[in-house]
Amino acid sequence: PAITSREIGIIVDFAENNVMPVVYVETKSQEHPLCSVVRSNLIEKMEKTLIEGKNAALNFFKSVEHSTVYFNDDRPFTNVNTPEDLRLWETENVI
Repeated sequence: PAITSREIGIIVDFAENNVMPVVYVETKSQEHPLCSVVRSNLIEKMEKTLIEGKNAALNFFKSVEHSTVYFNDDRPFTNVNTPEDLRLWETENVI
């Protein structure tokens, strides 16, 4: 919920200036494969991987040529999956 057009612009700009077919975010605490740019020439390979039941994005990204764009700040990439995560995030980030 904290990612902004600033971070998205940085990711897209990095991908546009990079020859790798996959670019995803990395921060000091972890990798964020769902914040990524994937070139369309990987569609068939991705489909095959999914059909094989392999659905972990990070594993797929690491199996192909890739690059990461590094951010010092983890906060824009906070993952909120549950109502409890959301309550915690809202408490820490006054809305």
